[in-house]
Amino acid sequence: MQEPTVNVQHTSFPKSGSTWIRHIYAKIENLQSGKELDPTLETGTELVDKDGTKLRLRFPHGHQYLKTCVTGELDLDYHAPNTHVILFRDPRDVVVSFWYYATYRQKTYSGTLSDFIRGNHDHVIPENFVAKVPVPDFFQAYGLSAVINYMNAYVALLQTHKRSMDVYYEDFLGDTVDIVLKELEFLNVEVARDLLFRAVAESSFEVMKNAEASGQYQWEGLASSGLERSAKVRSGKAGGYRHEMSEADIAWCDERIEEQLTDYFGRYKKAGSSPAGGFPATPPAGLEPAT
Repeated sequence: MQEPTVNVQHTSFPKSGSTWIRHIYAKIENLQSGKELDPTLETGTELVDKDGTKLRLRFPHGHQYLKTCVTGELDLDYHAPNTHVILFRDPRDVVVSFWYYATYRQKTYSGTLSDFIRGNHDHVIPENFVAKVPVPDFFQAYGLSAVINYMNAYVALLQTHKRSMDVYYEDFLGDTVDIVLKELEFLNVEVARDLLFRAVAESSFEVMKNAEASGQYQWEGLASSGLERSAKVRSGKAGGYRHEMSEADIAWCDERIEEQLTDYFGRYKKAGSSPAGGFPATPPAGLEPAT
């Protein structure tokens, strides 16, 4: 008899910290089962929940995510069969990290950070984009508006899908073990606490940065480029955009976040609201922010 399997989509916009989270889960599987850590980090992770159900964790950017970046809409029917964990990060930090990635690693963008933030596609270098499967208009994900559209779209999934939860990069930085434990509890997976501490320690920023620099990773997205500014594991901080953007750029971003980003993400708006996501007043059932 084939054992039951559940597909878990641990989804995030590019440059939101998913490589780090992916590494933690790969280390958990490695330490639990003895399975050799996949140096490409491309195969995803397989865990078994308390009921004996196999969980296949994958870390995509989402079904037709470029369309989501443009339209702010999501195909909810497509997502219905799966369990979802959605990782979010401050959109200002996301666009800064994405600009570094596109400019110095992919070399698909020649404009300034100010140009990139505003979604100026005049500086795109499409001939430098390399993908296993051709992706038309890949640059539609460039710019703050694309990040905002993406984030707003996934709120609809969180509101309508019972098997979904939201997590935040800034919370992972604050207490990595606690947030991973909350994810594992949501997934009904039990992991020994000492094993989890070890998996987190062996996935620290410094460990991953050194592994990238030494060429340990074979995944093309993590292969060493030899340059600090083009490193995949580059900063690992929250609020770093304040040191990268001009005051005018910060003001421009703040204004658009206030106007366009749903209040579900009040933590990223000037007025503030829930420190862990969710609408300020009464969150939908099952979406109460973690404490």
